[in-house]
Amino acid sequence: MKRPTPAIILLLVAAAAQAQPPKRPEAIQMLVDTAARAPAELGAHLLLRMVESKLVADREWRAELLDQAFRMAAGAKHPLGIAFVVGVAQGTDSDIGVLTSALQPGLDQLSIRCRAVTEMLAIESTRARELFNGIPRPRLPTLSCADAFTYRFGIYYRTAEAVFEKGFTPRQRAEGRDTVFLDQMIRGIASSLELESAVEILLKAKLGRDTFEELVQTYAAVSGLRDSWKHDRRTLGEREE
Repeated sequence: MKRPTPAIILLLVAAAAQAQPPKRPEAIQMLVDTAARAPAELGAHLLLRMVESKLVADREWRAELLDQAFRMAAGAKHPLGIAFVVGVAQGTDSDIGVLTSALQPGLDQLSIRCRAVTEMLAIESTRARELFNGIPRPRLPTLSCADAFTYRFGIYYRTAEAVFEKGFTPRQRAEGRDTVFLDQMIRGIASSLELESAVEILLKAKLGRDTFEELVQTYAAVSGLRDSWKHDRRTLGEREE
């Protein structure tokens, strides 16, 4: 039996090396492991920052980290971010001030998920769209005039706009899937606070005349359901009794 020549051995070694997944930097892997053990919102934020800062170069690994961050969002304590509506709330010595400051980096469930979707769009648009469809629709709690804050949900519509622009292939657009996506977004409106954000998407979207008119009709029909929604008295300018 012939012994393999050195050239054949080298070829076999090279083939085996190619079959092995590329070794991931130990320092970065340590950060990933640390994120997995951290509180959900902090761990997800760390993973997202690793992707956003381009610290992780490997495309497949970046997608894995985004998937992991998206899943971790479910463990975050607060479903939505909050924002000040009066200056007095900005003092961090108040409960609402401390909470608002803590959530500023986007540590609520909605922000984490939307950030993951936004980054995924640059890697795998189909997966990004799947992730976005997995985000629970924001349901805004009712606020009173006594509340010094409001909820941040605009990131949901900004992400939807990005998905509409970058999340569909030419073939999918030809099939009208992007229009169906917008139609479903509009039909899901359940708060007066969402109306302005939704119409902004319609105005910015590059739509044919017939498609635009159809979506506007859908928007008008949904707007007509406002009487059945649970209103935020402060937002609508109603007097709190």
